[in-house]
Amino acid sequence: MLARLRAITLLLLVAAGPVSADFKGYYDVSGLEVPALATPTWGRRYENSRLRYFCVDEGAACRGVLAVEIKGVLRSESMPSAFLPGAPGSALSITELKAQGDANARRLGSLFHGVTPIKIGDISGLRMEASGGLGHGTHFVTVWLGRGDWLLDVKITGSDLDAARALSDEIAKTLAPQVFK
Repeated sequence: MLARLRAITLLLLVAAGPVSADFKGYYDVSGLEVPALATPTWGRRYENSRLRYFCVDEGAACRGVLAVEIKGVLRSESMPSAFLPGAPGSALSITELKAQGDANARRLGSLFHGVTPIKIGDISGLRMEASGGLGHGTHFVTVWLGRGDWLLDVKITGSDLDAARALSDEIAKTLAPQVFK
């Protein structure tokens, strides 16, 4: 069962692409360090402009989290204004993301828990949460932090929504000062 969930998670992480035509490219995240995702509990791999961590300890050490993906995305919009509700023409606005999340949940038979504004120091962003899979037992937490045309994209997949949310906060607090100097 765990192997199947990992395969589904990998497929979701690989298939996830940038939102809308406002994507310009990626910036390098290969040098980012996240102490909470250290070996031997976590395996780390950098490929296709993504930093990926997979739990390799099936015990309690991963706290109900199976995978983490970190990307640095260059956008044509300016953050954080693109996150604002009703930001004109922005696929990243809270309003647009909520509509997309609700529509995807209806289409897939999953649950979209919503979009919440967050702030890490002086960096603004959003947190999105959803649940899917058999009995909605797989949870997805995405955190986007942005400044200028730089968007830090952190995706967490796990069996425990509270643990995924807590880890997303910890990762965001660790990476914000490394990315947005």
